[in-house]
Amino acid sequence: MEVDVSTDFVQQIKDAELQAQKIIEQAEKNAKSKLEHNKRELDNKLELARTEYDQKIRFEKSAAEDQSEQDLAKSLAELTPPEISNQLREEAADLVLERIVDLLGNS
Repeated sequence: MEVDVSTDFVQQIKDAELQAQKIIEQAEKNAKSKLEHNKRELDNKLELARTEYDQKIRFEKSAAEDQSEQDLAKSLAELTPPEISNQLREEAADLVLERIVDLLGNS
């Protein structure tokens, strides 16, 4: 009878170890599955974020180019030639006349 009790006890320990091993394997399988699922979700979120970022960059770049073109057009439209004073015009006219006279005098 002692042998039967010892054998039963040893068998119960082996059964418990086997059951514990199955629980551990199932837990590892569940954890691995959960990790793979989370990785796929994170990969999808990352791809979505990249796509949104790329679209935003393209939009901002286009908006900046449009704004630059508008600013340039506005600046060009606002450009006015500098005002030339009457004195400066008279000096230029005198200089032109002097050169004409010099050229006529040398020929």
